[in-house]
Amino acid sequence: MKTMVLRIWLWCRAFTIFMTGVPVWLASFMRLFLGLLLLNALLPFTVQSATQLQQEAALAGHIRDQSGAAVANAIVELYSETGEKILQTNSAEDGSFTFSGVQPGNYAVRVTIPNFATTVISAHVGFGESGNLDVLMNPREASAKSVSISEPPVYNALFSPTLKDKPTHLLSGKRTELRFYIGAENSENALSIPQWTVNPAILRTKGNIPLSITMTCIVCAKDRVQSKVITFSGSNQKSSEAIFKFIPQRNLAGKDGTGQILIDVMSRGVPYNHLAVNLQIEESAEGTEQSSTKETQAHSLGDWVVPQQPEEVPDIVLTVGREQSGVLTLQIDPILPELTKLLGGKFLKNGEVRSFQIKGLTDQVMQAALQRTSLTLRGFVDKENAGLQEVLARSPGGVTTINLDSYIQLQSEDRDKILSTFFSLGSFVYYKLFRESGAELEGLSNQLESFSMPDRPLRILVRTDGISFPWQLLHNDEGTNQSGDGFWGFKYQITVDSLARSYGGALPTSMQLETGDISLFGEYRASVDESPVVESLSQRQADYFRSSLRSENVVTVDSSKSFLDSMKQHNKSMDFLLVYAHGSSGSVIEKLPSGNVVIVDEVQGPRMMLSRTEDILPYDLEELPVGTGASSTLFLSRQPIVVLNACDTGTSAISRETGRLTLPVAFLDIGARGVVATEAPVWNVFAYQFGNDLITEMAKGVQVSKSLLEVRRKYLTSFSNPFGLLYSYYGSSNVKVAPLAKPQ
Repeated sequence: MKTMVLRIWLWCRAFTIFMTGVPVWLASFMRLFLGLLLLNALLPFTVQSATQLQQEAALAGHIRDQSGAAVANAIVELYSETGEKILQTNSAEDGSFTFSGVQPGNYAVRVTIPNFATTVISAHVGFGESGNLDVLMNPREASAKSVSISEPPVYNALFSPTLKDKPTHLLSGKRTELRFYIGAENSENALSIPQWTVNPAILRTKGNIPLSITMTCIVCAKDRVQSKVITFSGSNQKSSEAIFKFIPQRNLAGKDGTGQILIDVMSRGVPYNHLAVNLQIEESAEGTEQSSTKETQAHSLGDWVVPQQPEEVPDIVLTVGREQSGVLTLQIDPILPELTKLLGGKFLKNGEVRSFQIKGLTDQVMQAALQRTSLTLRGFVDKENAGLQEVLARSPGGVTTINLDSYIQLQSEDRDKILSTFFSLGSFVYYKLFRESGAELEGLSNQLESFSMPDRPLRILVRTDGISFPWQLLHNDEGTNQSGDGFWGFKYQITVDSLARSYGGALPTSMQLETGDISLFGEYRASVDESPVVESLSQRQADYFRSSLRSENVVTVDSSKSFLDSMKQHNKSMDFLLVYAHGSSGSVIEKLPSGNVVIVDEVQGPRMMLSRTEDILPYDLEELPVGTGASSTLFLSRQPIVVLNACDTGTSAISRETGRLTLPVAFLDIGARGVVATEAPVWNVFAYQFGNDLITEMAKGVQVSKSLLEVRRKYLTSFSNPFGLLYSYYGSSNVKVAPLAKPQ
């Protein structure tokens, strides 16, 4: 380079001397001609120099073991600061490796010797420089020269007890503990690359982030689904621990003893990782705790066999999330082994559940469809309620003198009108979810349509946060068949669980009613100038509740103050909470003379109304634990079952643009194990009759989600009434009531 510069200077000096005395026009021409010659000579050098500088930005190194011997054929991976894998290579015979054409910046280099050791080392590449790494490999540890060692934290899943030196070999019938946390890799970690890799979005957090960890044990008969909450510290790059206890069973594993435990990592509705831990279940020489479940039975369904499995375990899990761009995502996770074999290969990617983008269905689109449906139903319900009140006004004995069954029996034209309204919404959402999002999801929906039968409905768990779909109303839009059998709410046992739970612990199962427990019943109190029909029906349902589930220890309240005071007083002993009252989604829907629909958000927001002036808001519920010392534990420590038998108390009815808290989520946050709510207006007599039959089913010890399914079917077949589709269940899919034993 210096020689070239010297030559250019000498040429310029000679040219200046030569041009002395030459005419100006000739001198200008000579200068232009000489400049072009110099540019042509320098251009190859310029390109060559830039290329040389670019090639000099590289990262190389050598890998050796403890004895100093070179390690050949090690897997070497280069990752960006955000966790994105950029390049991969293998070490040569002399242990060397090179990444060429690397842009300046900070990187992580992961070196893996299969079945031996793995280490992650940070490295920096400067402009025009070559980074150099000397890596010394040990089992589970490494050192490096010329760079600082900084191993990113990983997911750790540790089982105890296990066979010696076999962290994934569990003992059948032996009580087992799983410890799960984020931190430096533990030598007993049952996970391997890429399973142990923490989502970069978690590692980039600067403060603390709560993570919901859900374990599903495929080889367990009890406690199969458990959930805990841990906290990851961005400053310390480690988390607290989630500890799960369970008993694996060899007879629930495959013929060769293989099985899985699934671990989901998510936060406030955002799924981060889905891990599948492959296990080997070994027979234990010691006495085992065998499952008390009945022998596996099967029902034939065409070419598919639907096996029985523990009731608390869903057959398939659908997780609805939202990307930062606002695009919705749908994950399909088959849990039932037979279903996994049929569907798993299509919906898993490298062992992890895939996310399918749902681009055509935003919150605003969903709410517009919901509100159109709600407007139609509201007109129908108002008409029915007005007719009932007119009859009651002419009846001297009021409610007690009329046949209420006649007011829930629908004529064929009314039934068809309601089904048509439901069909318009359900098929619209069904099309957006499964038809417009690709052939694979369409194939899944076609198969799901046949995976159920009356005595063994498919159990579907939907997990979502702040995204409301009318899951009960989904209907295959093939053809024009609008029969009730086409709706998911009449075919499947559906549970919608919130990903935004603020507490951890095992997902609750059976609610065993005990003599010392308290049940709370919220009654509507009519004003002086108001029709007493709702108040009368509320009192009658309270009496029915006492006679069916609990003959004593039922506290009845009829104001927001007495309601909230009773919840504070009995928060450690409350096992059941039922409300029969009015309710509102927080939005007023009006139809203008022009035909346009106007939606106005009310100041109060979503609420239950125990009188015209007595409202209970979701935020009233969230504030109950304040000052009680229950911040680290559940406020409702008995984790009651909640039934909100009032209009518009679910999550689908709320306008998402307001971002308001909903009643089901508020109850789940303070400790409810399950919440039944309505997604639109229902008329008074139907709510009364439907609520009584739901209480009857739950009193049999049947799961709440299954009770809803059975009562829906009854009303469709016996009363030609499909309004049961408006009732949804939120919470744990395995919740049921174990009533008090009746005295002999």
